[in-house]
Amino acid sequence: MFGFRLPSIKRFLLNQFLLGRLWLWLKPKLHGLLTFALVIFFIFYIHGEYLSYVEFSSDDRFIGTSFILKNVLMLIAIIVYLTFVFFIKKTRSDHVNPSVVKKEKLNKEKTETEKVENLDEKTETGKVENLNFLLDEIEETDKYEQILKDMGSSDEFNEFFNKEDKNKK
Repeated sequence: MFGFRLPSIKRFLLNQFLLGRLWLWLKPKLHGLLTFALVIFFIFYIHGEYLSYVEFSSDDRFIGTSFILKNVLMLIAIIVYLTFVFFIKKTRSDHVNPSVVKKEKLNKEKTETEKVENLDEKTETGKVENLNFLLDEIEETDKYEQILKDMGSSDEFNEFFNKEDKNKK
């Protein structure tokens, strides 16, 4: 047909690949598609039953209205399905989709490695400056200890608080 013929093994593998790709594309959409098909089937079924009723009863006043109603219901079903697929399901798939989770994990690992690289790149003086806040805290605790010593011995201080704790019990 095209001037060349694939051997049967290549044709089989090509068919398997294409069917596999179709299945991977269709699988996440299958639930919504089946629901959509079921809604359309019920619309056609109910309309067909109404037409059968009209044929036997010869009351054909609402035949035109039934066709309009059928088409409007099908249009509503299509709009609801497309809204679900393009807007609602997209936001939900962000939380469930493994590729999104993998991307977030890779981004987290990148930021962690960047932090480590930034720490490695700092100079020695930068590291010392970053530790200065610890030295400041140590000096403040020394000041508080000196104040406590000036107030009296730390034993008197502890006795005072121990008496309060015993009184509370």
